[in-house]
Amino acid sequence: LEKAILSAIESMKEEFDTHQLILEFAKKNQRAYVTALHESDSDHPFQTVHSAIGKLLKRISLAPYANIIEKEQTSNSLNIFGEYSSCSSWAKL
Repeated sequence: LEKAILSAIESMKEEFDTHQLILEFAKKNQRAYVTALHESDSDHPFQTVHSAIGKLLKRISLAPYANIIEKEQTSNSLNIFGEYSSCSSWAKL
């Protein structure tokens, strides 16, 4: 997922949130997204995969990738199900 997430970050605006990135990733990497959902050993595969993407973003904001994005704050935005929920906001460096 890391390579696809890094690619999705490149196509994002200067500021974005995790929900927006998940939508971009899912749109541009449909097979990888569906595969990740299918391979999730969970009764809540969307939550599991989206959480993993959030953790990956946090890792990307640290060394050795620290020059790509930084966390700005936590916000509420629409998730993939059209519901408002909390997520991190990011800024490209």
